[in-house]
Amino acid sequence: MSTMLHLHDVVISVQDAATDVIAAPNPGNIAPPGSDKILTILGWVKWIVTAVAVGGAMFIGAKMAIAHRRGDDTNTSALGWWLAGCVLLGVGPQLVDALT
Repeated sequence: MSTMLHLHDVVISVQDAATDVIAAPNPGNIAPPGSDKILTILGWVKWIVTAVAVGGAMFIGAKMAIAHRRGDDTNTSALGWWLAGCVLLGVGPQLVDALT
């Protein structure tokens, strides 16, 4: 019984230490001088990627409509790849933000 109490105390102390590390303030939130130019470029890239994604959806939709009219359904995998790309592009910044 005594060993169980000690193990419980160890688990609680490890949990408290992990909580303190996770909840510690992140000193990296202050942007360095000149970072506004980098953020401007990243904003442009984000806009271009969004425009390409919308254009890609329209292109794939047109190809699927033409293929459907011909009785073919070979372009459905392209829609899946497009969706996977959009998910990666949408989730990527959040993953990087969570890791930093």
